[in-house]
Amino acid sequence: MIRFSSALRRAKAALQFLLGVAIVVALGLGAYKLTPRPKPPTGWIHVLGPGDTLTLAQHAGEIWAGGPEGLSGIDLRTAEVRLIAPSGLPLEQVACIHTSGEETWVGHKRGVSRFDGKAWTTWTDSDGLPDRQVWAVRKLRDGTVWVGTERGAAKWVSDHWEVLTSRNGPANDAVTVLFEDSRGRIWLGNGLTMAGGLSVLEAGAWKTFGAPNELPHAMVNGIAEDAQGNIWVGTGFSSRGGAAHFDGSRWTSILKRDGLAGDKVRSVFVDGAGAVWFGAEYDGAARLDGARWSYLATTSGLPGNEVKAMVQDTDGNLWFGTERGIGRLAAGASAPGQSP
Repeated sequence: MIRFSSALRRAKAALQFLLGVAIVVALGLGAYKLTPRPKPPTGWIHVLGPGDTLTLAQHAGEIWAGGPEGLSGIDLRTAEVRLIAPSGLPLEQVACIHTSGEETWVGHKRGVSRFDGKAWTTWTDSDGLPDRQVWAVRKLRDGTVWVGTERGAAKWVSDHWEVLTSRNGPANDAVTVLFEDSRGRIWLGNGLTMAGGLSVLEAGAWKTFGAPNELPHAMVNGIAEDAQGNIWVGTGFSSRGGAAHFDGSRWTSILKRDGLAGDKVRSVFVDGAGAVWFGAEYDGAARLDGARWSYLATTSGLPGNEVKAMVQDTDGNLWFGTERGIGRLAAGASAPGQSP
């Protein structure tokens, strides 16, 4: 009985401790959300309604933003936000958006959905996808649609999904990044598991790249291509990682000491002027224009320092998706600062 009472007291004390921690965390988050935010600098608009933002794309006259809370549309002119909720289809954990002509593809917790301008069509694991949560989607120039999931990639062939895993294609089953370059090569990256991996499909043959020989870190978070056909890859986990540049024959790693805002690169984007942007996990974004580096952070206009997505609209405005909402930098606004 004594032992039982002692164990009971310890369990009660542990429960009280955990409850106390939960209360402190909840109060801290509440205070964080209620803390007044400074007015954005000239040229900036903050769109906070979408909250944590994982992906951005332009659809017609809107920027579509996806994240854990669902899918939102932001008017390009007024920056007004509307929730996009197809009838009978709650969109949760929206991880990717890709526009192709009149179509927009959205990957989310329940599969992948296509909006053709009038109606939505959705495919799930019941329709042949290797997993329900879709982390990446891309419609290629030949009309083929590819998706990436934790359990493999899949491409739409005739009337069914053809699944590709490490047994018959990419370096790893998990695929969270999909990209088609100007040469028609298809790049697949894994930023979900520590195994990481980068694969490319060229002329029907697969080739894989990894750390430390080609990439600074195994986990791949973003892929982009510049006007010269160079491939840029963002890698990392936690506070480790970097970017990689591939000129077609040789890989070069770029780290914080070389100019990045932070070592983990969460997203990569090439703007209309040809500059390459690297969104960091904790430190804002760095812009490389030729040999010149410049930087953005919350002190210079971003709503949050975790830059998960970037896009430029047809008017030249730059949009940055962060953990604290979206920031829009107007076209022609003053250039980012010179130091991180």
